[in-house]
Amino acid sequence: MTKKPKLSIGLIGSGFMGKAHVFGFATAQKVFDLPMQIDLHTAADITDEAAARAAHA
Repeated sequence: MTKKPKLSIGLIGSGFMGKAHVFGFATAQKVFDLPMQIDLHTAADITDEAAARAAHA
């Protein structure tokens, strides 16, 4: 098995759509043969605390 290159992504906003996108990123790797491995690298939100909560979750 060949190791795929990593694609680091960032998420802006951790509300409903942010959660939907994170679910989509995680699921896509299991459903499709993507050319890259997706890595959720950074989460940003309206406050640092909200971003930290989202990153931890």
